[in-house]
Parts: sequence; C-alpha cells; structure tokens
Amino acid sequence: MQAVHGPAELTWAEAAAALSTATGMPITAQQNTDDEQRALRDADMGEVTVEGIIGMSIGKREGFKPPNSRARC
Repeated sequence: MQAVHGPAELTWAEAAAALSTATGMPITAQQNTDDEQRALRDADMGEVTVEGIIGMSIGKREGFKPPNSRARC
C-alpha cells in the first residue's frame, strides 16, 4: 500500500471542518462500510478508483502508518 497524505495529520472530522471553512458549505464526515463504498460504482466511478478508496479505508481502519514522515512532504 502507498500512503496518500498531506502536511498535517487530520481526523476525518477535522478535514471536513477545513473543507467547510474553505468552501463556506457545511460538510460533515461519515463512515461508510466497504459495501456502501462499493456502491460508488453506481455513480459511474471506475473499478480501480472504488477499490483504491476501499483500500485506503481498510488501511486507516487497520492502523496503517506511512513509511515516510510528513515532515519530508
């Protein structure tokens, strides 16, 4: 698995709050099951994209830690 991250460690709630501030629109985080995420295919999202999203969710849920420090990003 490859890490996808930015310069700060944010919770989903913190990321949603930052997006709300940036867009001026209310955005909240919600946790979806893997099967609910697979339903993204119904929104014409490609198989590779959907499985990538699920893979990142599984990694987060199972405590994946990126091998590189955010300080080097």
